[in-house]
Amino acid sequence: QTNADCLAGDGINDTITIPAGTITLTADLPQITVPVVIDGAGMGQTIIDGDGLHVTLSASANTLDPIFNVTFQDMKIIGYNSRAIYTDNVNVIIKNIEIEGQAGVGGEGIETMADRADPTSIEIENVYIHNMDVTGFFRVLVVNEASIGEINAILKNITIADIHSTGQGSLFGVM
Repeated sequence: QTNADCLAGDGINDTITIPAGTITLTADLPQITVPVVIDGAGMGQTIIDGDGLHVTLSASANTLDPIFNVTFQDMKIIGYNSRAIYTDNVNVIIKNIEIEGQAGVGGEGIETMADRADPTSIEIENVYIHNMDVTGFFRVLVVNEASIGEINAILKNITIADIHSTGQGSLFGVM
């Protein structure tokens, strides 16, 4: 972690470094509400496993809070519940991320959203989403401007492979 003067971080220039290995969640990760960089050791080296039950990475600012910057990079996410990565009203960089094997009724691989007048920026680069087998709807990658929002998005080198949806529901790619 950086900003060693405050163990919990100060929400200005914080970095959380996750070492190589698999972290299996026993509860949802808390929603991020301050600027932060979450940095793994690499796509195949740092693995966050939601165990099929838990929310993995999410960041959100309500419509009255200032927009802040969040980076998720260099990790793999498996077994998540609902969404592997979700952001709402934040500037986000999602880089060098692998998302694999979400099980369940449906959800999203990555969803970014903006529903306020201030513009947000989204940069998604080197992302591999694959081996999904769901029984309901599944949206692989959603960049969603809701009503008054404005999003400036850059999407680079995104690979989507082996996505399956059975039963009632829909299967979407990049939206």
